[in-house]
Amino acid sequence: LLVMAQGEVPPGVTAPALGEGETISYCQQNASFFVNTSPSVGQGNLFLTTENIVWQDGTDPSKVFKFHWRAVLMHALSRDVSAFPHPCIYCQVRSDAEAFSQLEVGGGEVEMGDGDGDEEEGGGGGEEE
Repeated sequence: LLVMAQGEVPPGVTAPALGEGETISYCQQNASFFVNTSPSVGQGNLFLTTENIVWQDGTDPSKVFKFHWRAVLMHALSRDVSAFPHPCIYCQVRSDAEAFSQLEVGGGEVEMGDGDGDEEEGGGGGEEE
């Protein structure tokens, strides 16, 4: 578990772009990000800010998932590897949430929804310490 002072970013970590008055409250390094049951999007840094939940790829900081914390409908910690192959933080995110509806990748955008109107599910789990 990484504990840090508010606004502090670990050495060697690129902070995500923040809005006016937004500050970083927590950063977890080496966190994997999954959408539905697809393979991991990659390893990166999970930031909790005063406004958003942000996952930023560790090798390409322009690859970012960012959504407002109010878009999270449900979350749970899961260590049951029979339900998902890794211990994780399980989240359901409103699919109509503007902040999560698109993945920003190097200035381009890729739609994340599957078009059926259901909630998107995503879980991110960091490496066990």
